[in-house]
Amino acid sequence: MDKVTSFADNLIYVHIETTGSDLTLKECDPIKWERIIEIGAVKFKGEKYSEFHAFVNPRKKLPVNILDLCEGIDEERLKNSETIKEVLPRFLEFIEGLPIVLHNAEAEGNFLKTYAAALELNINNEILSSKELAVIVNPSLKEYTLDFLIKEYVANNEGEKHRALEDARSLAIVVQKIIEELWLESSLVMPYEFTEVDDWNWYKYIAPKAVTLYERPLMERDLVPIIPVNYDKYEELFRDEKLWQRTGKSYSIREQQIQVSEKIREGFEDGKITLIEAPTGIGKSMAYLLPAVIYSYKTGSKIIISTNTKGLQNQLVEKDIPNLLDIISLQNNINFMSIKGKCNYLCGDRFKLMDKPESLRDRLGYVYLYRYIFTKKLGDVEEINHWVRTTFNIDSFLDECTCESEYCDVKSCDYKEQCYYAREVDKLKEANIIIVNHSLLLKWPYGTEVEIKNLIADEAHNLKMEAYAAFQSEVISSEIAKTIREIYSKESKSGYLLYLAKKYRDIVDEKNVSVYSRNLNKAVDMVTESFRDFIKLKRKDKKDEEEIYDINESINLQDNRFNIVKKALQEFLQHLTLFSIEVNRAIEKLQCNEALKEDKRLKILLEKAKNLEVIKETIDSSIKQERENYCYSYSVHKGFRWWAIKYIPLDVQDEFYAKVVEPLESGLFISATLTSGGNYEDFKRTLGFTKCIENKKSLVEIPKIEPAFKYKQNSIIYSPNLKADPANIHEFAEEASVFILNIIDNIKGNVLMLFTSTARLKAFEKAVTPDFEKKGIRILTRKGDLQKLKNRDKKYFFLGSRGFFEGVDIPGDAMNTVILDKVPNINGKEPLYEALIKRKQREDLDYFKYYNIINYPIVAIDIKQIYGRLMRTEYDYGNFIILSKFYNITSINRNLEKELYGVRVIRADSDIIKDDINRRYRMWQKDNYNKIIYEVGNRLKLARTPEERQLTLKQEYEKRKLMYDKNV
Repeated sequence: MDKVTSFADNLIYVHIETTGSDLTLKECDPIKWERIIEIGAVKFKGEKYSEFHAFVNPRKKLPVNILDLCEGIDEERLKNSETIKEVLPRFLEFIEGLPIVLHNAEAEGNFLKTYAAALELNINNEILSSKELAVIVNPSLKEYTLDFLIKEYVANNEGEKHRALEDARSLAIVVQKIIEELWLESSLVMPYEFTEVDDWNWYKYIAPKAVTLYERPLMERDLVPIIPVNYDKYEELFRDEKLWQRTGKSYSIREQQIQVSEKIREGFEDGKITLIEAPTGIGKSMAYLLPAVIYSYKTGSKIIISTNTKGLQNQLVEKDIPNLLDIISLQNNINFMSIKGKCNYLCGDRFKLMDKPESLRDRLGYVYLYRYIFTKKLGDVEEINHWVRTTFNIDSFLDECTCESEYCDVKSCDYKEQCYYAREVDKLKEANIIIVNHSLLLKWPYGTEVEIKNLIADEAHNLKMEAYAAFQSEVISSEIAKTIREIYSKESKSGYLLYLAKKYRDIVDEKNVSVYSRNLNKAVDMVTESFRDFIKLKRKDKKDEEEIYDINESINLQDNRFNIVKKALQEFLQHLTLFSIEVNRAIEKLQCNEALKEDKRLKILLEKAKNLEVIKETIDSSIKQERENYCYSYSVHKGFRWWAIKYIPLDVQDEFYAKVVEPLESGLFISATLTSGGNYEDFKRTLGFTKCIENKKSLVEIPKIEPAFKYKQNSIIYSPNLKADPANIHEFAEEASVFILNIIDNIKGNVLMLFTSTARLKAFEKAVTPDFEKKGIRILTRKGDLQKLKNRDKKYFFLGSRGFFEGVDIPGDAMNTVILDKVPNINGKEPLYEALIKRKQREDLDYFKYYNIINYPIVAIDIKQIYGRLMRTEYDYGNFIILSKFYNITSINRNLEKELYGVRVIRADSDIIKDDINRRYRMWQKDNYNKIIYEVGNRLKLARTPEERQLTLKQEYEKRKLMYDKNV
């Protein structure tokens, strides 16, 4: 570790470890609120350095996750330590009255003060947040956890130790390096923007001094030997093992990958629209990247790659494409980038037009954005850390400083050279490979820079729902309120018209605008109240508001009870019309002023006024329902914080074909789950691919490709005989927990359990937690903890919702069981599905026949996606358990079995499943052992001793991400 030093004298760095992440103290009983288990501090006073350390007895049993986190702390040591009542006075004596630095200062500071008050002591020390300092000085970081900052700033450090004294030392070094970084940046002059926060408690500590500063060491890249590449070979390059192993990574030839890559290359060369389902394990991403990159290199063609998830986008940009270019030596010939919609970027021009905020917290947010845009030259809103956005009210600024306005023209912008968005748009001209998401693809605002002629749509199965979302019209009450504020709001002192009215009093008469603005806001609230009355009327059991969950239902004009809402919406439209007329009248007067012709505020105001017409049209259309083949619906937030009205086209094929498919010279639509019922018919029909033939486009449907993995041999599907209906959440959770607890000891690895209902997830977690704690099983629920499923030192059980159905990639045997709460059938009462079913149903009364026409393609793809989380390498094996709606042998379940590659399904009671799990593990482990012995037989023959043979086998198992058991 670097030497612990500090520019600031009379400063103390403190770190505490507790029994959990909850730092609130609500209990009166000291035994319940005693949560500190360790305190560490380092003090710089009068050029003297000193330390404080103490373990604290929390007088309770620690959760296993805390013992895992704080290595070296055990319950016996804590049991023999002093209590907080004895430790805290000594700690207060150590910190004296000096300022103290805490990383999460607000939470930890309040925590310490509450303890002191409970013990009739006082902590009046000034508290500084090192996290806050890091955010303002270096806004380019993606994370600001202490662990991340230690890895970023402290040389050769593995990160946060979760030990109080060690982390207090690291904290002092981190703060030192952050301040040094600021001084290096500004050449020992206080940057201009910090004058906005001269009352910030860090200000006096970051004032530059003439001292020796550090330089961050440059990272040297390891050079790898270059192998000549024949680019005419395309997919045959996958057979050159030495080429793919040159970076030191393991590689094995996959015939299915070569087969898919060949079809993709033919699609580029022959101008085809190609549909491919490429099962998990064939190396889908590289199968299309290799021909795409080489084709672009040889022809100069631009290729757009569209994905659905941000995770895959990041994987392509940060890993797959750079690795491929390195392997085939094209890193200096191919430019690649990702691009987002305009509203995702910050505008320096609009930022300069903003009024400076008053409160210190908001001014810190203002300085953060200034440094993010102008110092670090960044602009991607999504890259702003979530904690930063919430802590410094960043979202309150975004409405005024993003590039969302149609008048944001990068060609004429005064800040073009400084604008991150302008640079990104400019890069489109030189880029060979451009990564986007499906939503942006369906709107594509960059047609003047890049025409989409060659397209690869990965995760293409998501395009159906994305198309419905892209072509819908929706208004949300919170967005309506935001639009009103952006136009004119005297109460919040905001709005472009308010600014112009103050500046040009002789042109704009504020009286009517102010009245209509106030009345329109009241009308929004009246609609909220009407929804509250309507929903209470529908709920005959008179549930309390907190028991009413989020509601998403079709608008039924035949339901007389809805007249309450309809009347309120009609009144809202009347007020909206009056406000809109008055705003447009004011705009017309302002436009007559020569001085305002180029005023960007007026141009943006005109755009906001147009938004009022969109709001009016959407609501008016929804309460009249004059359009055929549309789904009209409303949504209400659980706490009535917002309501929404929208209509969705039930037929998107014409629009999708015209916007996406028709302009293509070549197109690839690929996914691990693109077919249902063994064909592409549903995908083709929904998105208009059937029009390819009549428009003389070559449409190629690649027949089913055999999986790279031995699904039938290496996996099994279990369906236990559970009696509880999943709709009865608590009863189901209890029965499911009994089943899981019965089999869990026979499951050797970690478990991924997915839920189609968040309520069921929470009920199951509550039911199973006490017994899991007794067994030492760690429950995980945060997405960031998914990687823990790769560990074998502890047993982890991850609980996830629908958002985790895609993207989980845990290769090897560390995670070998995936559990699903029920077959993920659609909810036929959801407005879009309900409308699609009714549209199909017509006069036929057999509802379930038509329900299944809509449901089956969706559930088939979902269940294949979930199953795909289980098998990630040829050595993987394990169990896929479906708890409910699969035990009965129905025609739909039989068809779903076929979708899952014909893997055997065992429908049985808990004990039979438990015994079968154990038997199959032993069988799979033996099969892998024999396979590896065959693969590395020559190396084993060279082993001179049994110990050397065991070591060789262990190494080979680790390469394959498997655990070696010499007793197999």
